[in-house]
This record gives sequence, structure tokens and C-alpha cells, in this order.
Amino acid sequence: MDNCTSLAVFATRSRSTSRSKSKAISMFIVCIFFRLTASECPFEWDFSKVSRTCYTLFTNKKNWDDARAHCFRLGGDLLKITSAADNSAFYGGPAERDGARLIWIGLHNNGSGFRWLDDNTNPTYTAWVNSYPKLEGRACATWNERDNFFWTDKPCGTLAEFMCEKFADPEKCKDSSDHAGIRCPAKCQEQCKPRTDLPTCDARTGSCSLGCYAGFGGDTCDAPCTNRTYGEGCFDTCSPFCGGNTSCSAVTGDCSSGDCIPGYNGSKCDNECPNGTYGLGCSQNCSRHCGGPDQLCEKALGVCLDGCTTGYIGDNCLQKLVLDDDGIGAGVIFGMLFLIMAVIATILLLGMKKYPGDDVQAEESKPPADTNQKEPSKVSSKGPASHTSGGSKSKGSQSGGASSGAERSGGSGGGQDE
Repeated sequence: MDNCTSLAVFATRSRSTSRSKSKAISMFIVCIFFRLTASECPFEWDFSKVSRTCYTLFTNKKNWDDARAHCFRLGGDLLKITSAADNSAFYGGPAERDGARLIWIGLHNNGSGFRWLDDNTNPTYTAWVNSYPKLEGRACATWNERDNFFWTDKPCGTLAEFMCEKFADPEKCKDSSDHAGIRCPAKCQEQCKPRTDLPTCDARTGSCSLGCYAGFGGDTCDAPCTNRTYGEGCFDTCSPFCGGNTSCSAVTGDCSSGDCIPGYNGSKCDNECPNGTYGLGCSQNCSRHCGGPDQLCEKALGVCLDGCTTGYIGDNCLQKLVLDDDGIGAGVIFGMLFLIMAVIATILLLGMKKYPGDDVQAEESKPPADTNQKEPSKVSSKGPASHTSGGSKSKGSQSGGASSGAERSGGSGGGQDE
């Protein structure tokens, strides 16, 4: 129950004196006037001149997630502290008066560092007790009254009191940053993904709780994706295989040109041609004359990866080897003719070459000269000597004896002529 309500209750008590009632009524009117002119915080909510927001403490203990859900149902969220002045203003209020020991605030760690609620940026101000935070993984921050309201981290399932904070009604903040002195919440961009269980965006920064629709990025989802990125939050990159240029749709990632470079297909040009196909849109088949068991070819130009089968040549194995009538390749015939001509030339060269021993061999192969025909006079004049000489020789050779007999006959005849 707030002060204004207490005054109203006191003024209506039947046992109160007329003077007391009049005084209570006057104070109630002043209280209401102050409420209306100073701020429009709900009853039982206090106003912070530092943050220009409304806040209140709940002493019924809950875990961190349930405490936040409770604040959201009341149109607010767990308290966010952005400065030392904030910290002093809040703990000098209801938390200190009511003597709370542990109070949940909106700071938590989901494994990537402490963040305020759904704000994706690092805190600019913290007030940790020495050696804190200590916990690894998910943890949530509390005010710790025993440590002069500096912060400690606790498991988020711990039961603790909690403080909620709310801003001015967004319906009353259409064209201004505040209403009746209360700060207006940040306006969530239309590109933020909506949610119903918690605020769509952070009331202070406008950071989107669930991220952005496809085609937009940034914490507040107000930045369109560039022509090289796409998707939710602009975290995906256009395929480098888009034809013509590498731009793509910021929403779907489909290549803007509609075509892919040779070797790729698909709306995003991120699929390599299946085995056995190549070219633009993978519309051509590898040559059936490619070698290898799978007849594979390069995806862009169709060059056979394992050579060609017998009878075909060329990078794509599409050129048929030319054959003559007997089925022998012209190239083979030319090769054989060249080999035969080379052999013949070698033989001729060897036949014309003269070696040093050729003259000696020719002389030795000649028949012996006939001495009887060349020197007849010498044989006749030496007839007796030849006979004598023949008579003194051994009988080893019949041909020699016959020659001697012929000489004797010749000599005898000659004597008779004389």
C-alpha cells in the first residue's frame, strides 16, 4: 500500500476527528497532484529520478526466469542498472527499507558472458563484489545486501526476491521520448521477430530479443543486408559461384543473375555438378569415352580426368582416332614406314664404310700365280738341274714327280733337234 492510499484509508475511518479527516483529505489531494504532475507510476511503484523509470520490489521469492516472467506480466522487466547513480538510487529505495538479502536484477550469463536481459552488448557498468563473478556457464546476478548492494552471481534456479522496472505506456509515447516525466521505452523495429512471452526488444536499447527477420541485421535489426550477405541477421554469405556477379537476394540468398558459373547449379549456386555432368547448369554429360571405371570429367569444362578409352583422343575424349581400311591407325602406319626407312639408311651407311683390314683380306683371297706360264725359258734351261733336284727330293708328292717327268721329256726332245 503506497502513501496516497494510506491517506485515503485514514480519511474514511469513522473514528477519525473532523480535523484529522480534513488534514488527511488535504494531504491525499496533494499526494495525488504530485503523482499526476511528477509521474504516472502505478500505485506501489516508486519513481527513479535518475533512470526516469518506475520500479518496485517483490519479496515473494522466485527463480530468475520466473521473476522475469512475473515482471513481464505487469508490463515491465527485471531491473537494469546502467550507472553508479542508478545503483545508489535503487538500493536507497525499497530494497534497503524492506531489508531484502538477495534481490534478482536483470543481468545474466547464458554462456557467452553477462548481458542485460536481451541486450546483446557487453555491460558498460558493473558493480561486482571482489572476486565475482565466480560461476561458469549460466548464472544470474543478484544484489547482495550483506555486501552493501554490490553484485554476486548465483545459479539462476536460486530462490530470491526481485525488483521489477517499467517504462511509460508505449501508447502514450508516440511522438516523444517520455510521458509525464517517465521515460518511454525504445521502439522495436518492425524487422524484429516478435515474441509474446517476453519483450520483443530491450526497453532501453531496442535490441531485438529473438533476432531479425531475413534480410536485416544489427542488434536493433534496422540495417539491411549488403549485397554479399543474406538471411536472418545477415550472417550468411552469398555463394561465390553466382554467375555474372556474386550478389544474391538479401532474404533467400538466391543468385541475382539466376545463373551459376559452369560446374554449379541450384538457386544459390552452392551445389557442385553431380558426377558425370558438367558445364552451365550441369546440363552436359561427360563423354562416354572418358577413361577410368567411373568415366569422370572436370565439372566446369568436361575434361576427362582419367584419359580416354582406346580409339579416342582430346581433352574431352570426343575426337575419334582416324583408321585406314585394315583398321590400322594412320599414325601407326606412318610410324612403321619411318622405322623401315631408318633401318635401310643404317644398312647403306654401314655398307659404304671402309675398314683398315679390307685390302689385306682381298690380297689373301686371290688364287696363286701360275709360274709355268710366266717363265718358260727358265724352266727349259734348268731341266737337268730340276731333274737332279727332283731326284734328290722325297717321294712325298706325286704332283711334284709328274712335273719333273714332264721336264725331262722336254729336255730330251730338245737334244734331238740339235
